[in-house]
Parts: sequence; C-alpha cells; structure tokens
Amino acid sequence: MKNLYFNIRKSFVRKLLGFFSISSVLFVFQACYGTPQDMANDVLIEGTVKNKADNSPIPGLKVDVITTSQSTFTDSNGTFSLYAPYNDTFSIKFTDSDGSANGLFKTLDTTTANQTHVLNLNVLIEPSVK
Repeated sequence: MKNLYFNIRKSFVRKLLGFFSISSVLFVFQACYGTPQDMANDVLIEGTVKNKADNSPIPGLKVDVITTSQSTFTDSNGTFSLYAPYNDTFSIKFTDSDGSANGLFKTLDTTTANQTHVLNLNVLIEPSVK
C-alpha cells in the first residue's frame, strides 16, 4: 500500500513539474517574440500641413485623432503620418504646440470621411494674429 501511494505521488509530482516546464517555455517564447498588439484593420492617416498665408510647411504642429488616443507631430517638412483603428469618419485636430518657435497658428478642427485604408490630407492653417 505504501508503494502504491509513493508511485501515485511521484506520478503527480512529475506531471506537475512537466506542466510548469511547458508553461515557462511558452512564457519565455511570448516574452521574447511577443504577440501582435492589434489584429484589427487600421487606417494610415498621412498628409502635409502648410501655412495658408505663404504655403510654407509648418513643423511642430500636434495632430490628434480625437475619436482615438492617436497623435503625432508634423516634421520639418510639415508632413505627418499615423495609424488609427478603421472608422467611417475621423475627427482630427491640428494644434500649435510649440508656441512661437515656428510662428503662431490657429487651431483647426476638422472631420473627414474615410473610404479606404489610406487617408491623405493636405491642410492649410491660418496664422494666428497676436
């Protein structure tokens, strides 16, 4: 009877250790290689922001997709690009975040319709009079 109890206990411990070994290997694999963060359809929103007065690019403007938490800044050429979850319309806000470093510009709120997976915007923003 004692041998039977010992064999059952030994078998249980082996199965338990085997389970933890496989679990730890899977955990390490996921930690090293990860899993995709987003499997949904995304839309690439890209474009150029220019000064309405002289058609020059505006660097340093913050571009927010209001319906999501996605945002970015325009580069030195006034271009931007970001991905957002697919939607039929996007509300986008352009904000002068660097103050007077690149001139002062008015905030622009716009809503645009989406029919593809790439949304290309060319935006003209008026300078702020101060």
